[in-house]
Amino acid sequence: MIFQTLITQAAGDSANKGLGIDPIQIAFYLLCFVIAMLVLDKALFKPLSKLLDEREIRIDKALDEAEEIESRLANIDNQAKTITDTAKVEARQIVEDAISSVEPVKKQVIADAEHSKHDILAGANVQADKIVATANAQAEKEVMTIVHKAIQKATANITLSENAQKEILAGIVNNKL
Repeated sequence: MIFQTLITQAAGDSANKGLGIDPIQIAFYLLCFVIAMLVLDKALFKPLSKLLDEREIRIDKALDEAEEIESRLANIDNQAKTITDTAKVEARQIVEDAISSVEPVKKQVIADAEHSKHDILAGANVQADKIVATANAQAEKEVMTIVHKAIQKATANITLSENAQKEILAGIVNNKL
């Protein structure tokens, strides 16, 4: 405002004639505008522009990092899926190997059980035959005793020599009733 007053006084009142346009005043306003623009450029626009550029760089860097992280995450997911699939295949193979390795043992156990069954049955048959033979021998003795007593009663009135009794008993034993 001080400059305007000085310039207005220097130009005098002659500039106020006509349309009321004062070229000195316009030049002064233009000079003030240029000075204001230079001051604002140095003090405001450049720091603000620098701040916005730095912010844009940080945002671009953060976006690049986010894309890189997303890419790494996708890669890790793929690796995890591959590892899981591989583990499943290996687990199936282990189960199949276990089943196939158990199969011969199973067959051997069944064969051993069959063999043991036959041995047990053979032993039981031998033991049963012995028991039957013992029972038959005992029954035969008892039958002989009964027959001997029956003959003695039947021949109580008949006198037979001891040799005749032995021959009759021998005949009965040889025929085995």
